[in-house]
Amino acid sequence: MYTQECLKVFDHDFSYLAQGVIVPYGIYDVSKNQGFVVIGTSKDTSEFVCDCIRLWWNQMGSKQYPKASSILALADGGGSNSARHYIFKEDLQKLVDELGIEIRMAHYPPYTSKWNPIEHRLFPYVTKAMQGVILKSYQTVKDLVGKVKTKTGLRVRAEIMDRVYQTGRAYADDFKENMTILFDDHLGKWNYRAVPGKPKQESYF
Repeated sequence: MYTQECLKVFDHDFSYLAQGVIVPYGIYDVSKNQGFVVIGTSKDTSEFVCDCIRLWWNQMGSKQYPKASSILALADGGGSNSARHYIFKEDLQKLVDELGIEIRMAHYPPYTSKWNPIEHRLFPYVTKAMQGVILKSYQTVKDLVGKVKTKTGLRVRAEIMDRVYQTGRAYADDFKENMTILFDDHLGKWNYRAVPGKPKQESYF
């Protein structure tokens, strides 16, 4: 968006001067070269992450993969979907119980997230789309992200998640005893499966 008008903006990003915050969360489908970016308006929490996955699955994933029995998610090791935090695992467990489909998490170890395909196949183009633009509204961000495309076929869909999320939540006292999170024998702290319901004759990490 170009203009000859002189626009005044702050030269630093101070949250108290803003009218809102933008919390982007991206999902990238490697096989179809499709991006799904959710624009949050609250906090980057594990509950927000799981809501983003739910939204992608309901709007795109379940229609494109109607016979799928599991989802493989490559994710960073920290942040709102941290491999160390059981609050994320609890929210993930609730999600798979609701969707009825297994989600396998493969977290990248610390300092290796740059190898995640989403880092160089989706986010650079999303960042470029907003370069030099004054982000005055959530709709502006959605419109810019939704127009992202490349010569190699990348297409991106954007949605706004206007919901307030609480920080500092703790997982339930009995979650570890009742969870159906199955940790791999090899590097189980980074690789595990969240399966719907409690499987029989399975051992936990």
